[in-house]
Amino acid sequence: MAVEEEGLRVFQSVKIKIGEAKNLPTYPGPNKMRDCYCTVNLDQEEVFRTKIVEKSLCPFYGEDFYCEIPRSFRHLSFYVFDRDVFRRDSIIGKVAIQKEDLQKYHNRDTWFQLQHVDADSEVQGKVHLELRLSEVITDSGVVCHKLAARILECQGLPIVNGQCDPYATVTLAGPCRSEAKKTKVKKKTNNPQFDEVFYFEVTRPCSYSRKSHFDFEEEDVDKLEIRVDLWNASNLKFGDEFLGELRVPLKVLRQSSPYEAWYFLQPRDNGSKSLKPGDLGSLRLNVVYTEDHVFSSDYYSPLRDLLLKSADVEVPVCPLAHAALPTCGPVPSGLFVLRTLRWGEGPPDTPARRGGRAHDLQVVCCDPEVMGPPLTRPGAGCRGGEGTGTPTTTTQAQVFPPGQEPRLLWWEGAGALLLHACPPQPVSASAAHILGEVCREKQEAAVPLVRLLLHYGRVVPFISAIASAEVRRTQDPNTIFRGNSLTSKCIDETMKLAGMHYLHVTLKPTIEEICQGHKSCEIDPVRLKDGESLESNMENLRQYVDCVFSVITASGVSCPTVMCDIFFSLREAAAKRFQDDLDVRYTAVSSFIFLRFFAPAILSPNLFQLTPHHTDPQTSRTLTLVSKTIQTLGSLSKSKSASFKESYMAAFYEFFNEQKYADAVKNFLDLISSSGRRDPKSVQQPILLKEGFMIKRAQGRKRFGMKNFKKRWFRLTNHEFTYQKSKGDPPLYSIPIENILAVEPLEEESFKMKNMFQVIQPERALYIQANNCVEAKAWIDILTKVSQCNQKRLTVYHPSAYLNGHWLCCRASSDTAAGCSPCTGGLPANIQLDIDGDRETERIYTLFSSYMRKLEQMQEACGSRSVYDGPEQEEYSTFLIDDPQETYKTLKQVIAGVGALEQEHAQYRRDKFKKTKYGSQEHPIGDKSFQSYIRQQSETPAHSM
Repeated sequence: MAVEEEGLRVFQSVKIKIGEAKNLPTYPGPNKMRDCYCTVNLDQEEVFRTKIVEKSLCPFYGEDFYCEIPRSFRHLSFYVFDRDVFRRDSIIGKVAIQKEDLQKYHNRDTWFQLQHVDADSEVQGKVHLELRLSEVITDSGVVCHKLAARILECQGLPIVNGQCDPYATVTLAGPCRSEAKKTKVKKKTNNPQFDEVFYFEVTRPCSYSRKSHFDFEEEDVDKLEIRVDLWNASNLKFGDEFLGELRVPLKVLRQSSPYEAWYFLQPRDNGSKSLKPGDLGSLRLNVVYTEDHVFSSDYYSPLRDLLLKSADVEVPVCPLAHAALPTCGPVPSGLFVLRTLRWGEGPPDTPARRGGRAHDLQVVCCDPEVMGPPLTRPGAGCRGGEGTGTPTTTTQAQVFPPGQEPRLLWWEGAGALLLHACPPQPVSASAAHILGEVCREKQEAAVPLVRLLLHYGRVVPFISAIASAEVRRTQDPNTIFRGNSLTSKCIDETMKLAGMHYLHVTLKPTIEEICQGHKSCEIDPVRLKDGESLESNMENLRQYVDCVFSVITASGVSCPTVMCDIFFSLREAAAKRFQDDLDVRYTAVSSFIFLRFFAPAILSPNLFQLTPHHTDPQTSRTLTLVSKTIQTLGSLSKSKSASFKESYMAAFYEFFNEQKYADAVKNFLDLISSSGRRDPKSVQQPILLKEGFMIKRAQGRKRFGMKNFKKRWFRLTNHEFTYQKSKGDPPLYSIPIENILAVEPLEEESFKMKNMFQVIQPERALYIQANNCVEAKAWIDILTKVSQCNQKRLTVYHPSAYLNGHWLCCRASSDTAAGCSPCTGGLPANIQLDIDGDRETERIYTLFSSYMRKLEQMQEACGSRSVYDGPEQEEYSTFLIDDPQETYKTLKQVIAGVGALEQEHAQYRRDKFKKTKYGSQEHPIGDKSFQSYIRQQSETPAHSM
């Protein structure tokens, strides 16, 4: 769900690692320890919560969180809570990072001091205010000035203790006067619509009746101000809660026209002072905030096409012609057609006369303007295409030298002629490989590359090409694919994207059993607790390892096809490079499927969504031991005991030192790396896509039933959307996917509830409230995606609910009335992947742009290697360049493509800058980031393309 702006889409996302807290204040009691957890908040809306770490003043969380941000925000906040013996939660402190400051901490572990939390620290929201100064003639004929202060609305007020009943006080204040007035209370909303006007007398009436004799500035208007305070009406004895204030000096009214603007609420000037820094402890965080500005697809065509060609450079793929031939009749005029000679034709010494392969054929290039009779499609049984026309004497035959022969791609029934003729190029000369060379970390290049290539079906040939190149550079088969190369990172990312469901189906039941069993599996004699038996622990661990090993080796038929195709190419490249090593075809595959896929998932199941949180210390230790054993079993190393640094692990491994385990691993690896193997399990099998608690409104299926709100457990598969009372209970209601006609947000005014959406069915709509805006977006996206291909999907819908006999949005009285608003655009109907090719290309552009200096250095290195064979400069030696000339050509194209996109971004920034107004709803007065925004928008591009 992107934020739509004129001409482009804006995507926001954040990836957070919550490390640990230190030196929290002691609990005021004999125990002094605390049970703490941490939350992640967009402003004050909680979107994630860690597990509770008990009895610690330095709790370690070790949790990762990623989300797409569906709305604007000012602060990314982290609250540390303490849960006392009565299970009541109290805030210890918080960390609040302004949005414009997030880049300062980008992808760096940083310690933040916890700050005190009170009403002033929690101020948020904005107010729309209008002021007008006018002259009024009193009954006695005296002229005076009166101020009309109109408070129109507020947005985004904080919710206090689960409720928000706001009202505003408007005060005209000065050195010797203070006059206050109050609005009505708006119940149950943090976006109140007040639209109330208050009048204040700015100057006292004087004896002058002529306007020329009166000047309101004589009253020292510069010292007068309008103050608006927002309060939350409370029935508690402690009084109303402060929500924020704004102050407007009346000197802004020196203009004759009315003054109207949006203001951010601010804390009080005399707000309570926080404790000294460090008194509340500190929190270690790693935050990666990304904001993508994505244009329409046409803007990315040059760079995207260049990246997609990266999968083709290892084979001759330069097209000389591509003519779509009709089933019969002449070839359409204007096409440049290549005529290929039949087998045995041509001069005596050509490969074709010697009976070469199809790609050894001689090629005759014919211009349609100088041809005789028209070409027609060859008859059945012809392996290579040949035209029936006779070329004139102006046509010349071209015989390609060895290594540059054309490749013919036209077999019976293909209906097209495609010839290629160019020498093979190394993959290191491709745009995708160059991105990996210039990026500081291979991972940051691999993520958008794999997503883009996977989206366009080019990931297998590209990974095959870079893997083959890496294997050719490897000298020792024992170190194959062991480094953090671009190949390894790309395969890792592919397995995460394409193999997540496979991983869940294979491991999740066993991981859940281990987490719930809490059996002691410690086999290190030094770590044994009192009363534990080493033999019993070894048996518990052996049973777990056997169970995990069995489910993995039996899962070969479920391995995704794209992973199998990659494993096949790895196996072939390794076997060809190290022909004397019979095991290398297995270790090449096991180094990924075991060492980089199954073993890490067992070790840290929360990172692969196998568990909701980091596991407890005992379970984590058990999973570590299981992961070590599985990793060693899968590696097929010849010396098993040498694989372990710990003697107790070597002793434990003797349980598995049998040939049946090695045979099972080899059979599994053979199956997932077989040529042409396809996954027999299709998307027709039920696949769990998402589940969790939400609140739903009764649908009114019973005539006299109450339409109240209830908490239910929702489950979505590729077949149906169901809810039940609790997890594991039988479904109370089921909606087949084909009955979902639309999934759209529901306006807050319908039920005075935030984060609601509706699942529209043929008979009625199911109204659901998610826990926060991030979850609401995730549910809307996945429900829209799985129902995208439904033939009866709606084009219009009602954005509000049907209540009290009419639709709140359009006031239509019939509950079957057609919708009044167009449905929003859906997502691609792809059950495994949701990839936006344009967004990934934009990310790659951003990387190229940020590493422009390295691209220029790589160009210089290509030029240096082309003309100079002596010692190379140190800054050039880090680049992998196999073909300087081809690499230079690609670099030139990359820089040109990045430059064109940079110009588009610069033009967009200039256009937006011209339209920006301080005090508008988008940029309210009091926004400390506005000056930063002005500076960013006015900066010239960092690189001159």
